[in-house]
Amino acid sequence: MAAPTVQLDLFAGDPEVRRLVDGLTVLRDVVPEALEAAVYLGEWRSRGGLSVGKSGPWWYGIRRGGLQFEALGERRHSGWPHKLTRSITWEELAGLLGDDPRRQGLIAWAESLTALDAWRDLMRPHELWPMPGEWHPSYITGDHERPGWPERIAAWTTLQAMCTDTITALEAS
Repeated sequence: MAAPTVQLDLFAGDPEVRRLVDGLTVLRDVVPEALEAAVYLGEWRSRGGLSVGKSGPWWYGIRRGGLQFEALGERRHSGWPHKLTRSITWEELAGLLGDDPRRQGLIAWAESLTALDAWRDLMRPHELWPMPGEWHPSYITGDHERPGWPERIAAWTTLQAMCTDTITALEAS
């Protein structure tokens, strides 16, 4: 008797849920301005610079319309991507993260920053990048020596927990 044939469903799950989960994963794990994006949902104030970044397995860009992203392997051609193939809008991010009570603590912390270079405190700490070992140790030491480090890492840990909890809820739905 022959063994039964098993059909693997490689495209299981709702593609819309997958898009939201992937967008939150990119925000949580890759985007250097993720904390600022979560604090100012929809009120994005671009500082210019690169419109698209690459870190870990993702391309990403924060724009007026929201977070654009794609996995490195999704691109059919090589080269610098000017328009990323997937996105999560500010409205969607607000719906997913906006009512989380922990966000109020992030907002209060961000508003308390008074240093002229407070933007540095809002940026992802070097040790939380996808491959922190690629940074010279002085970058990580510099983060730790900067005034307010305990509050900064606590804010980033809170943001990561918010994203992880939302991802878990989406995947369970």
